[in-house]
Amino acid sequence: MALNFLHNDFVPIPLALLQRPPTQVQVRLTSSVGRLLKAFGASVGEELLVSTGRRNPQLVARLSELISLLTTISPKGCDAREGEKVPTDPSVLPELEPYRPLCASRLKLSGRGQFDARPFLSPNLYMAFCKPDALLHTGVPPTDVFADWTKERPEEVAALAKIWDSKGLLHLRPSNVPASLSHHVSRAFNCYKSPEKDRQIIDRRGRNWCKGRVCGPSAIIPVGPLLCQLEARPSRETVRISITDRRDFYHQFWVPDRRAETNMLGPALPRSMLFGTAALERFEAQRPLSWGKRLREVRSDFLHEEPAKDRLEPLLFNSDLLVPCFKAIAQGDHIGVELASDAHASLLASHGLLGEGDRLCSNRPFKGSTEAQGLIIDDFFVASVCDASSSSEPACVAKLRLAKEAYALYSLEGSDDKDVWGGDCVRVAGAQLDSSPGTRALGLITLGAPAAKRAALSVISLEVARLAHTTDSLHLCLLGNWTSSLLYRRQLMSVLARSFGLVRAQDLGRIPRVIGLPRSVAQELVLLAILAPLAVSNLGAVLADSLYATDASEQKGAFVSSTAPPFLVRSLWRTGSKKGGYSRIFSREEALLAKHLDPEPYDLRLLQSQTSVSPSRPLAFRFDFIEVFSSSGRLTEALSAKGWVVGPPLDIARSPAYDLQNLRVLDWLLHMLEGRTLRSLALGPPGSTFSCAASPSLRSDAEPRGFSPSEPRTLLGNTLALRALTLVFVALRMGAVALLEQPRKSKMARLSEWKRLLLLGAYEVFLASCSFGSVHLKEFRFLVVNADFSHLQQPCTRNHSHVKIQGKHTAASSVYVPFLADAIAHEFDQALRAQAHAEGLENFVVNDVVLSLPWRVGKAWAWRAMSHINILELASVLRLLRFLAPHGSLRIVVFVDSAVALQAASKGRSPSRGLTPILRKVAAVCLAADLYPVFHFCPACLNPADCPTRDTLLPPPSDHAVWPELTIDQLYEGLAATKVRRWLANWERLAAREHKTLAEGRPVEEPTQRRRQKFLEAFERWLGARGFDFKACFDTSLGFSVFVAHHLGMPWQVLLACVSVALLWGWVPVAGLLALTWGGVMRVGEVLGATRSDLTLPADLGGTIWFALLSIAEPKTRFRAARHQVARLDQPDLLRVVTMAFGHYAPERRLWPFSPSTLRSRFSAVVKALSLDRLPGGKQLDLGSLRAGGATWLLHQTENSELVRRRGRWLNHRSMEIYVQEVAALHFFSTVPAVAKTKVLSLLEGFQNLLFRAEALQRAGVPPAVWFNLFRLG
Repeated sequence: MALNFLHNDFVPIPLALLQRPPTQVQVRLTSSVGRLLKAFGASVGEELLVSTGRRNPQLVARLSELISLLTTISPKGCDAREGEKVPTDPSVLPELEPYRPLCASRLKLSGRGQFDARPFLSPNLYMAFCKPDALLHTGVPPTDVFADWTKERPEEVAALAKIWDSKGLLHLRPSNVPASLSHHVSRAFNCYKSPEKDRQIIDRRGRNWCKGRVCGPSAIIPVGPLLCQLEARPSRETVRISITDRRDFYHQFWVPDRRAETNMLGPALPRSMLFGTAALERFEAQRPLSWGKRLREVRSDFLHEEPAKDRLEPLLFNSDLLVPCFKAIAQGDHIGVELASDAHASLLASHGLLGEGDRLCSNRPFKGSTEAQGLIIDDFFVASVCDASSSSEPACVAKLRLAKEAYALYSLEGSDDKDVWGGDCVRVAGAQLDSSPGTRALGLITLGAPAAKRAALSVISLEVARLAHTTDSLHLCLLGNWTSSLLYRRQLMSVLARSFGLVRAQDLGRIPRVIGLPRSVAQELVLLAILAPLAVSNLGAVLADSLYATDASEQKGAFVSSTAPPFLVRSLWRTGSKKGGYSRIFSREEALLAKHLDPEPYDLRLLQSQTSVSPSRPLAFRFDFIEVFSSSGRLTEALSAKGWVVGPPLDIARSPAYDLQNLRVLDWLLHMLEGRTLRSLALGPPGSTFSCAASPSLRSDAEPRGFSPSEPRTLLGNTLALRALTLVFVALRMGAVALLEQPRKSKMARLSEWKRLLLLGAYEVFLASCSFGSVHLKEFRFLVVNADFSHLQQPCTRNHSHVKIQGKHTAASSVYVPFLADAIAHEFDQALRAQAHAEGLENFVVNDVVLSLPWRVGKAWAWRAMSHINILELASVLRLLRFLAPHGSLRIVVFVDSAVALQAASKGRSPSRGLTPILRKVAAVCLAADLYPVFHFCPACLNPADCPTRDTLLPPPSDHAVWPELTIDQLYEGLAATKVRRWLANWERLAAREHKTLAEGRPVEEPTQRRRQKFLEAFERWLGARGFDFKACFDTSLGFSVFVAHHLGMPWQVLLACVSVALLWGWVPVAGLLALTWGGVMRVGEVLGATRSDLTLPADLGGTIWFALLSIAEPKTRFRAARHQVARLDQPDLLRVVTMAFGHYAPERRLWPFSPSTLRSRFSAVVKALSLDRLPGGKQLDLGSLRAGGATWLLHQTENSELVRRRGRWLNHRSMEIYVQEVAALHFFSTVPAVAKTKVLSLLEGFQNLLFRAEALQRAGVPPAVWFNLFRLG
């Protein structure tokens, strides 16, 4: 009844219709729903209502408070005023007030900071871990963001510090914290965990606000719905899951002192409160030796040229106090989840776990089959599909054991009592996966929010729906819980329409307020409560064996289908859109543009002025520009002033962490370049040893690497120069702008790596700094890639005087003067602005799949009434799902050319009132029939379903598909790539096909022919204007091309020897193809494409002819000579071989049914057997030698060049004569090695006898596979 109500868009079904007897399909669908209800009922359990979900205590408390208020006001609760505050009592349940003031005695810490994660961190996070100040930006947070540490009692902070010290987690620093950095001081507090203990949280809001956001592994943390990608057959298979977690994981990390000092707690403490701690002893022991040095190191970290002012600014604490710092990763540090996840994943990967193919990641395709591994910060889990009848240990158990061995190796403690070893009904990643025997007996393996949670939400929703009022916080909390539960069946999101508009999240206050509960919202809550048992996915659903595409015009709708291999359907299903996005129907203007132009989807509302929003924190380690080997930072300042995001100038003078001798710094820069998070860079590696003025000279132009490369100064110069050139190489490959600066006469330009860059597309720019306002004649040489810096090339004008570069002027002359820095920054600015925005909806692999498959019409229909085109597009999807409903549980891939339909159908809901009724019908069909559709965008110009809607024929499949040649990894990566605009998708597909050889003489469209003719005429006019004869140039180029492309001609002796070897080995088709190609003077491609019906043998005409003819379907010269061409074979012996090889073939059978590469490999094997695989002179025999050899033999026999030209189908005598005369076949045979000549002549002598015996064996029906053994026995 609820599904019928949903399908009818919340309109009750007339009783007369419900009294009709169900059809066979309806009975099957009802049975499917019944099985889901039974599985739900069996897995609910008997948990308490408040313990079935993390937010359930708040839900129960808010509902109780609301009922109490309404009961107090009026027994019916109808007299409540909207906006009235609802009294709350957090003491009812401890979970209602999880955050509490610091109480050190209730905190339980088990980590000891023993795990050094540095070897396991990726380059980005390594730099953030070791140099945390690199994440800071210049903004100052609002005052309401500060942690108010002044409220903490020093005694409680001291007690906490002693607990830290007992675990080795306390670090002390002096109290010289400037008052301007007060927001960097943190505050600790308790977070309720159980009646006996609390978690420790450090409030770092001020410090977090000042840091850039790091895009790390938190973006790929798996969520429960990702497990839907597993496939299992409930009748024979089960899914087992193993789980383990690390206890107090963050606190097991060792951190360097720099990072520990980002966790400094206020207030500062006197030494007396820290007496007896090991941290105080370490501080006192180290201070006299290194603290002064440490202060100088801190000063070198300032990114500006002003001197450090830390001793001049007012300090936050008295100088005799100490600041306690937490020496581990703090819970409350925004980057903590990135560091923990990254190190954990790398550790497990180093032990053979979390492989690329088996790892579940958000925003990445899952490539595995029977096993899925996932990591959620400190929780590692493995799900494996196993044989249900097998008694052997599941694979997930072995993987869990391997993980625990890795943890033991690094002393990472875990909660062994919480480990799950191969459970079949387990909660993981917020989901409950039920593959218990009872559920599998129903033909199901379910995955969804825990059944107890859904039951609790149903009960609470029904209670709320009974009331005339609710509260804003209760409603939002209830909606949040329902939304997370419906992620496993997104179609149910269509139920919620009015509910999302009842309360705005930004209007929510700290105290709940009464609001009216419209009956339309109550109705949605009741319907969700009823349908909650169906909010699961069935892992037993099978992949459909076909792909589908839908489309609609204003008159008709249609869907088409095409059978596809399972691996292709699976990859498309896993990479299809399951989340959707914002969708609304086109306005009239947009619909008109899409109808008549359709170059891209339109959304004109995006052009309207938007309401102002506050900027979010900037992304860390995403830079438009970085200056390397620069202590002045002039370019950094100039580009920052132009609004670009610049990184810190990297130079050891600013910080030891920026030393390019450290490979991790180079790795970080390469990582950003290859990840396209660094768009440009300028490098100025130290060139003192490369200078012509170096004394003593360590290099020369002939030996730019140095007379003694191992000499320390030379080695350092080489190291830094080669690392700078490496960065330029990678920038060139990744399309980033790079500039490398050296003095004009620097010997670094003599390095082979520098010269190679020039060959690959880099170029040099020379300039004199005096032309930009410098008083010195300092000439620079710039090596530039991926930008045009030619405007900077300005030599000295020689009309002014210079200050000689010597003494104190030497270093100053190397610093860019302001005008030069601005000029260089201007060129970087122009290059960065020139990069195009390419985000769109298309994927070149999807386009290629659609173009290459043979489609057939499923159904086409006329619309009964006019409607908006977006509604019709979605209605076509509904028709397809109804068509597939009787086929049972299916995973379906659907191509649509409407972005609105794709986003709405994937998300399950839309704010558009016109789309909501269709989406509810889609939901009802999918829930009842157990269908799981995913959607891919296909542009209208490629969508095959567009043809039936316009009464045109379906296009034939493309013969030049790219996807069949991709590996599985490449296929998944291509399908999961960022969606782009149409022009870029077309270019990507073209680039993927660049390795394919296009057939000569292939048909092209008339516009292409006209365009080519136009270019040819323009080229001819250009030549004529310069006094060149176009025809003479063409003939000369033709002669050169023929000379370069000619093949060695195969003499007839070698041919018969090759045929003999093929017959001896039983390779009869190979022997036939060699004889036909050589004797018919044919191109190999012409024979490979031929069928038996194209070949006419004497026996086919009753022996009335004495030659064979082969009709060539697509001759190379069909557009310049006869379109229908025939090859002739009249040599008797070769004719016998061809008749034996192909005479018995069926008419439709191809003469060579295998791939061209198979023929090439077999030909190579035959040639190798004759010792002709390594010939003197460089040129070798190949399949092209057959045509050349046959033409040469025919010319020698007949001396009739016209006959040879016609047999070979050359356009003119010049082409034929050059081709034949350049291949002296007989002369070639006289130069082969003696052993090869002996083999050839011996086979030639026995050829007639061998051919006779082969014919006899074929007539006797002896399989060719045993011919070799028979010939060997004599």
